[in-house]
Amino acid sequence: MAGLVCGNCGATNPAGSRFCASCDGFLDWEGRPAAGDTAPEEPWSATRTTQPAQPMRPEPASPAPEPFPEPVPPGGRAPQPAPQHAPQPAPVTEPAYAPAAATAPDDGILRCPHCGTGNPPGRRFCRRCGDWVVAPGPPVEVAAGRARRKRGPWWKRPFEQKAAYTTPLTTSTVVFRAIGVLASLAAVSLLLGAFGFNPVGRARDYVQHLLGSGRVEGVEATADPAGAPGTAPPAWAVDDVRGRAWTTSWVGGPADVADACAASPAPAVASRLVLTFPAPTNVREIGVEAGLADGDDQRGARYRPRTLRLDWAGGECQSVRLDDGPGLQRFGVRQGEVTGVTVTVVSGYAPASSAGAGAEGNQLDVGEVTLWRR
Repeated sequence: MAGLVCGNCGATNPAGSRFCASCDGFLDWEGRPAAGDTAPEEPWSATRTTQPAQPMRPEPASPAPEPFPEPVPPGGRAPQPAPQHAPQPAPVTEPAYAPAAATAPDDGILRCPHCGTGNPPGRRFCRRCGDWVVAPGPPVEVAAGRARRKRGPWWKRPFEQKAAYTTPLTTSTVVFRAIGVLASLAAVSLLLGAFGFNPVGRARDYVQHLLGSGRVEGVEATADPAGAPGTAPPAWAVDDVRGRAWTTSWVGGPADVADACAASPAPAVASRLVLTFPAPTNVREIGVEAGLADGDDQRGARYRPRTLRLDWAGGECQSVRLDDGPGLQRFGVRQGEVTGVTVTVVSGYAPASSAGAGAEGNQLDVGEVTLWRR
């Protein structure tokens, strides 16, 4: 059987071996047939007559073949073969090598420009030495990075990120998310309502306050006690006429009261204003004008209300403090369904010393009282 002689160490290997059993050399590149064997013809050798090969590097002389190494006994070391020193070949001056593409004859077989080995068409590297057999192409230019896209205004940038979400949501997903949002809002509202803060109701009241909607109509006004000296008709407090006011006599009282409901002070005027609604009403706001209208000559000569006690029929007491100004001052109300309110003045702003002399200085005016419902 034909064997292969390793060109690196000179050891003889069985036919068909790809690596030397002595030095692990690659026999496909370095191996040669043993003495007496006929070397197989190199594939594609017919092309050598049509195209001369370039000078090849001379092979080193092979020493005498040596037998295969003996098997390693159990537990022992394998015998080491004696080192073989191949004779050094004479130095060969090779021409300077530059990568070049192989030229193909008419049959299309490629001859390696480095070692002269024939290669089948379609190969890029030599099957023996691995060198190029075709001309390397120019390097492919790769863009350094994606071109920077011009970004729009800052208020549009959140919508630019939605390009990745091109698939529409299913109906069940949309319904599930809507139910989740509503349930979350309801839970938050109930939790805040337990602590006395209802965000939904506050938001509704604020919108209605801005719109001025829900005014309570048909309010009846009376004085308690009726017919007290120095009073004007109580209906003037709810007739929506800014040129006149409900007037009552000032009987004296503290100059200032912080909370009219806590201390329950005595009234500072001769009578109280009683307002009755045509039906139970959930009042949202109450507005009061302190004193006569702006520009009236008698405004500075009379008392103006400062602290009011509001006793809601069907509700609780509420204390409000007015500024010394002619405009309508509005206060929020949270009493639920009520049927009316009694307004008691417990403290007021004193008239000017020079203008308040005489009977005019002993009167107090409430210009207008307005109520709004939810």
